[in-house]
Amino acid sequence: MYSAYLEEHIQLELTKAIREATIQNPKDAVDFIGSYLLKIVEDDAKSKQQEIINATWAEEDKELEIKLKEKEAMIEKVKAELEEKRLKEEEEERRLKEEEEKRLKEEEAKKAEAEEENADDTVNED
Repeated sequence: MYSAYLEEHIQLELTKAIREATIQNPKDAVDFIGSYLLKIVEDDAKSKQQEIINATWAEEDKELEIKLKEKEAMIEKVKAELEEKRLKEEEEERRLKEEEEKRLKEEEAKKAEAEEENADDTVNED
């Protein structure tokens, strides 16, 4: 039971610590091995903390990407609405211009008709 636990959780790190103590040959091997194991624990904690930070950043990146896409979609919608408004204004302007041209033609026709009547009246008076 203990050996399975030791194999799974401690053996690899303890073997590394003992191997390094053998290479370094420190005066106090037990202190060296203890310090080595504590460094492994600290490094593991830093690694886990960095993973949490990276996961948080990744989540923030996703959220920002979603917001960016939403803003881009909103910009496209506004552009489309502005284009539609511009086209409607151009159509209205064209319609008003046509109406004005039609009105001017009608006025010219009435004026010409009135002049013709005046000319006829002048001829008839003579």
